[in-house]
This record gives sequence, structure tokens and C-alpha cells, in this order.
Amino acid sequence: MEVGREIMHAAASSNLKQVSLELVGKSPLLIFDDADVDKAASLALLGIVYNKVKFLLSELIMKKLRLHIIMTLFNILFLF
Repeated sequence: MEVGREIMHAAASSNLKQVSLELVGKSPLLIFDDADVDKAASLALLGIVYNKVKFLLSELIMKKLRLHIIMTLFNILFLF
């Protein structure tokens, strides 16, 4: 948090740059001393890949939905 405060202060005092900070990392994990490190690494990777695939699938579904809406409006406006 200290570094984040310093970055925000420097951005504000220089010329009011807009700054966005991600201070916890992309996929924060707690791995304890007694953990199986290989298994933890595999599960961490699985979590990242799962979230990426879920995001890409949702984007494809939304694009298909938008196309369906556009085609429906086109049919209503121009073909009926």
C-alpha cells in the first residue's frame, strides 16, 4: 500500500495523470509451507485458463446475441 500511495501522490502532483493500480496481482494465491507446490502451480494455471475460456465464451455469446438482435431489427424494418 505504501508504494501505491507514493505512485498516486507522484501522479497527482506532476500533472494530474489518471492512474489505475492493481495492487494484488492478477491471481493472488496463498501457498503454505506444507503445500504440494507442483499441485498448487497446476491448479493456479487451471484457474487462469478456466477464467480466460469463460470470458472468451461470454464474449462470443454476446456477439452472437448482438448479431441476432441486429438481424431481427433488419427483418422488422425492411422485410415486413
